[in-house]
Amino acid sequence: MIINIDDKVLDYLKKINSKAITIDLIGCASWGVGEPQPVVSPVEPKKDKEEFKLVKSGDIDVYVKNKINASNDTLSVKYKKVLFSEKLIVEGIVF
Repeated sequence: MIINIDDKVLDYLKKINSKAITIDLIGCASWGVGEPQPVVSPVEPKKDKEEFKLVKSGDIDVYVKNKINASNDTLSVKYKKVLFSEKLIVEGIVF
């Protein structure tokens, strides 16, 4: 699997002194069928590391949940800032 990390993500990780990213799926309750939502955290998984595969992208360790499938075997991690909220997002997950 190929992980493309945006330069703004690298700047953000440097600012918070992190060298790892975790890409996970969490359930999302809704009126109909719940659909898992991608979550990107700027930390290593705290437990159950065997549920993740480690992919190196430059100096960054990227932990990807085993059940995640990527379009063209590629995921892109991007930085998003809205007002005072900063977060990482991932593109390329196939459900």
